[in-house]
Formats: sequence, C-alpha cells, structure tokens
Amino acid sequence: MLRSTKTILYLFFSSSLLAQQPLFTNQQRFRVEDGLPQNFISGIIQDKDGFLWIGTRDGLARYDGRHFIVFRHQYNDSASLSSSVIAALVLDKQNLLWIVYDNNYLDCFDPRTFRILKRQDRNSTAVKLAKKFVEPDIYRFNDEWYISARTPCKGIAVFDFDNDKYSLYNRSNGYLASDTVLAFTHDSSGNLWLASTMGLQTTDRSREKFQTIPFPNTIKLKYDLTLHLAMMLI
Repeated sequence: MLRSTKTILYLFFSSSLLAQQPLFTNQQRFRVEDGLPQNFISGIIQDKDGFLWIGTRDGLARYDGRHFIVFRHQYNDSASLSSSVIAALVLDKQNLLWIVYDNNYLDCFDPRTFRILKRQDRNSTAVKLAKKFVEPDIYRFNDEWYISARTPCKGIAVFDFDNDKYSLYNRSNGYLASDTVLAFTHDSSGNLWLASTMGLQTTDRSREKFQTIPFPNTIKLKYDLTLHLAMMLI
C-alpha cells in the first residue's frame, strides 16, 4: 500500500509538469466541419473493435479513423436514441455501449449492429440513482459503475447492474472525509482510489473503511485532463 501511495503521489506531483508539455506527438483535431455533430464533447470511449465513440449534446458519433457516422434521436423512429443530448458514455465487458443522457435516462447500444438493446426508464434503479448526480462522471470497474459529480458534491455511488442495487459513500454516512471527488480509479490489486482537493481516499475491495492520505499544503488539485491522465497511469 505504501509503495502504491508513493507512486500515486508522484504522478500527482508530476501533473504540473505534464501540463507544460505536449501530451501527444501525433495530434488530430476534429470539428463540426470534419463530421462531428457538435464541438462540445461530453464523453469519448474506444470499443473492443477499436472504434472511437464520441458523445455530444447533439448526437453520438462513431469514428473509424477516417469517417464519422452520426446517430441522433429521431421522433418518428422508436429504435433511435432516446435523446440527442448525451451526458456520458460507458462501455461494459460485453462491448455494449451505455449512453447516459442529459435527462439521466439510459440506453444500451450495440456498437456492432447500431441497435438499442435495452432502455432504462424513469422507474429503473439506474435512472433514479443518476438523478442524484448532476452531470455525473461515470467509471466502470468489473461489473460495477462508479458515479460522482462535481456539483453537487455527494461523494460516490457504486451501482451493481447485475443485482440492480447501489451503495452510497459520503461524509454523512461516515465513509469519506470529503464529498468532493475529482477523479477515481482502481489499482492492479482492486483497491479504489479517490482524488479530492484535500488528498487521496482509498479502500480495498470490501469498501468497509476508507483511508485518507492528505496532500501537503503546497499541492492543490483541480479537475482537468492532467488529473485524469495521472489517475489512468496508476
């Protein structure tokens, strides 16, 4: 655990240096004129076939390395997306794309057949949970979804799709020292790590108790791409 902590802290300390350097040597920029449905990107994910899926506030786009295919809600097509305003994208272990909309509804989309396989309506547990968070950040590990939001700060929720239930972890129930979760990930041992403005919070697979590792006073974090890259490198 100590070695992992040092590694994570090193990554965070190095983040300011990363921000001063180009992150990629081969950059491509895409805009509406290149085929994107909109320039505002709410989610981006790569499926197991290598295709990039990009969520926007005006539809879903698939990029194959050369061209974009755009999917939108169609009023006269019950098989189309439930909405064109997308808040987040999640890929499950079956290579199915879960689309979280701005109204917190969810669709399960097959990226190979382009068909909606399952919809989650307002009465589903998943939708009721999503409504607790505004513009949620969603991260999947194994069969569970980890959900947080910057505003309002409510800690983190863990949703078990197979059993249709969830657990909340926050200050009010005594699990977390801070409800502000800027980023989260798991290490190779399955330990959960949360980053907040005050430091790191971590727990093992049981999630029975969280340990807080405060940052030195000289370290201040904010939610940005650098932080995400640091968390992904753990």
